[in-house]
Amino acid sequence: MTNSPKADPELVLVFDTQQESEALVIQSLLSSAGIESIITNLDAPQDVLPGVGGVVVKVNPAQAE
Repeated sequence: MTNSPKADPELVLVFDTQQESEALVIQSLLSSAGIESIITNLDAPQDVLPGVGGVVVKVNPAQAE
């Protein structure tokens, strides 16, 4: 599901959503443009913070523009 960018460990958030499917579409678009990205799930345990979560797409800072 995730591709691992090879360079800078400090990744930059370029997209966030509540829907994993949207994040996968964005990751696919980035990949087709030659930009490696990683998807990170932000879901918190439901018994701790109900309704909190989401998915973010991150890229290397040099590719964020």
